[in-house]
Amino acid sequence: MKKLTKAQIEKITNYAKEHFTVEKDKEWADSWDVLMDGCFIGLAHKEFENEDYTYNIPVGDPKLELAFEPDGEILLLVEKEISKVEAYKDFDKTSDSRVACIGFSEKNQAWTGWSHRACCSFKIGDEIKKGDLAASSGWIPEYEKEHPERCFNLKPGFKCETLDDCRKAAIAYAMAVA
Repeated sequence: MKKLTKAQIEKITNYAKEHFTVEKDKEWADSWDVLMDGCFIGLAHKEFENEDYTYNIPVGDPKLELAFEPDGEILLLVEKEISKVEAYKDFDKTSDSRVACIGFSEKNQAWTGWSHRACCSFKIGDEIKKGDLAASSGWIPEYEKEHPERCFNLKPGFKCETLDDCRKAAIAYAMAVA
C-alpha cells in the first residue's frame, strides 16, 4: 500500500480543515459523516484503527480523526483541487443520495465525475467520442427504455463549449462509471 509523504499529509490536513464538516452519523454510534457542501464524502471514526488505512487526519476536535484510504475520495478532491461538490440527488430527481459524485475546480476550470471505480475531468474544448463512458448510460437497453429520466449519457460528438457542458459531461461520466 502506498505511503504518503509528510507534505502530502499536511496538504490533505489543511484541505480537510478548510472544506469539510463532520456530523454525527445517524445509524452508527461510533461513526461521523464527513461532508463537503452538504454532500457525503466519507466516514470518520473515533478511536478508529484498521490496517487498510495508512494515516489519520485530525480535524477540529483532537479526539476525532478522519481516516481515509490513500487512493480514496479525499485524495481525489485534493489532487484535482475540487472546491465544490454535488451529490446524485442534485441532478437525478429519482435519487435521494447525498453521496458526492461530481465536483468543480475553480482553479482548473474543470468539472470532474467519479465513483469508487474511476474519475475523469472535463474542460472547455473537450469532446465526447464513441466508446467514452460519458457516451454510455451504464444501463442495459431495456432499463434505458423504461427509465429515460435516469439516462444522462451524451451523444458522441458532444463538445464542451461552456462550463455547464463540462458539468453535463461529468454527470454522464459519474452515472456511467457508478
